Amino acid sequence: MKQEKKGILKIIWELRHLTVEECLSSISNHPDLKFLVTTVGIWFLLRWLIGIWIGAHLIYFFYHIFNMIMA
Repeated sequence: MKQEKKGILKIIWELRHLTVEECLSSISNHPDLKFLVTTVGIWFLLRWLIGIWIGAHLIYFFYHIFNMIMA
């Protein structure tokens, strides 16, 4: 299972230099990545980005509180 995820991530990493049209066509042609262009895939990526955004803000908040206590 982990090997499959590493392979998918490697394929996604190789798409970083493509244009938007080339990227969407490459994703829609690949059977393992096809879910990314569906509504479920978009919702998955949106939840992932929101989670990272909230996590970054929490880390900054705790860092700021820590600096206030130590100062």
